[in-house]
Amino acid sequence: MKKTILLILAAFLLIYHSNAQDKPVVPGYMGLKFSIQYQGGISPQWNNLSESFLPYLSHNIQVGYVVSRKYEVGLQYTRIDYSSAMGLYREDENTSTAISADYRYFTGNNLMAYIKFFRERKGFIAPLGRYFLLGLSYENSKDKYHVTADPTSTVGAPNYTTVRSSDLALTAGVGRNIIIANRMLLTIEGDVNIPITAGIRSAVSGAFSPGSYNSANPVSPMNSYKVFNANDVMLVNLIQIKIGLGALIF
Repeated sequence: MKKTILLILAAFLLIYHSNAQDKPVVPGYMGLKFSIQYQGGISPQWNNLSESFLPYLSHNIQVGYVVSRKYEVGLQYTRIDYSSAMGLYREDENTSTAISADYRYFTGNNLMAYIKFFRERKGFIAPLGRYFLLGLSYENSKDKYHVTADPTSTVGAPNYTTVRSSDLALTAGVGRNIIIANRMLLTIEGDVNIPITAGIRSAVSGAFSPGSYNSANPVSPMNSYKVFNANDVMLVNLIQIKIGLGALIF
């Protein structure tokens, strides 16, 4: 009788172990796949150090969904507002008149689709642990310049001149998620953004040509504003260090 019971127990354990191995692992920490969080970002200020040392600040909302033990896909919305004194100056070599601006307001609205690659390590399952991020971003930006002199302007000076732009950028980053009390998500992340089309716009608009423009060419003055906008887009978005706080929803 004892032998029969032991054989039944052994058979049961064998069947259970076999089923456990064949059963697919449910992705997500404790089965929780969907997360949402706010991330505050900070970037060094590159473009007007002679006028301001204040860093660029950003607000990020990130929504992610785990699709396997190692991968998460998601969307991130970023809002950036920045203003400072500046020294935009382009001199006309024929007439000695110049375009100049002493202040600008920058606004950026970015939307990024991303995938996170989590490290394969015992005891870790997405979205817990360290990860590498790849993303593709759409960046909608606006610069509003306080123009103090512009001989080509139809409204005279001082005035406000606005430049709007749309760009695509590639993003690469590294980060780490810490899960607290099985629901709260704490994130530290660093990103590098490569705004491809902003670099092209800067080159096409004359970023690498001499600083002066020819008054006989009505396009060149506006190119001065476009160059500064393209530079703003590249430098404001270049590097971000972010700290996030969110939750695993379901």
